[in-house]
Amino acid sequence: MFSERHKSKSGPDSEDSGATETNIVFVKSGALEKTEGVVRYETQLCIGDTKDGGVSDWISEVPGASMTKWWKGMAEKSEQVPVGWRVDGPSTTLKSSYSGHKAEKLHGSCKCGGVSFLITRPDAKSADWSLDLRQHKPEYKKPKEPWWLSGPDKDKYTTNCCCCDSCRYASGVDFVSWTFVPSHNIRPTGDAEGQDWSTSFGTLKTYASSERSEWCFCGTCGAMCFLKLNGERPDVVDVATGLLWSEKGARAEDWLWFLTEKISFENMFGGGRPLVEALKSGLKRWNEVHGAKEQFDQKAQHLGYKMALED
Repeated sequence: MFSERHKSKSGPDSEDSGATETNIVFVKSGALEKTEGVVRYETQLCIGDTKDGGVSDWISEVPGASMTKWWKGMAEKSEQVPVGWRVDGPSTTLKSSYSGHKAEKLHGSCKCGGVSFLITRPDAKSADWSLDLRQHKPEYKKPKEPWWLSGPDKDKYTTNCCCCDSCRYASGVDFVSWTFVPSHNIRPTGDAEGQDWSTSFGTLKTYASSERSEWCFCGTCGAMCFLKLNGERPDVVDVATGLLWSEKGARAEDWLWFLTEKISFENMFGGGRPLVEALKSGLKRWNEVHGAKEQFDQKAQHLGYKMALED
């Protein structure tokens, strides 16, 4: 939830023997009970790392202020980038290392590398709707479909943003992007290579906030990695999207299908948090430009996704 940086008042290269250090503590805004009137959102840094703009394309204006975006640091250190920027697009001189091939495995890793894994493409087993145990119940009236697969050919993993309090407190950020992947499509690497996915490979540690929810994080660097919902769909794992490394960029659009029409639980938990409101407005604008709303509505009607996601 916190990060500390020591900074010399006279500059990092100063030879002034009287120079003193100040402690700058970075606090994740999601850990705060309230951010409205407390936190001022001004800028987004290191957009170049995303290659495709990442979620920054959906957050351009926070209520009451516009947010500037910078390739690396602030204005004196790098160039400002526009909405819709891509590392291989016409709006920048930066070049992409993207090779253009369709990779068959997607790499994921925490900051320290203690949790390292590969995701494979969806297969016939991935499309088995019965992986969602709720769909076996007689009272389940929605279409029996593998809602975790999306796209016209059902060859991409469904991804969405969630702003519920559980995700916020577990991660420290105002909203979390989750990608839903069947456990057999997740293959541990490193020291755990060859093992099946479990909540204990590598440096994973777990915290059970209830009988239903098991949060998995790296015990070394603290990165949140997975969420396992026991009793409902233990074999369809929530994977933290930020861990995934695609040559296409942070949104990994060659692998993932973002549901941009809505934010999960926004009506229950998102009110009064400016960053969530900014994301909501940004997604609406994105849909108006890209026509995603009609596409989503058709898919939601077919899969019954809107209801399934909020159960």
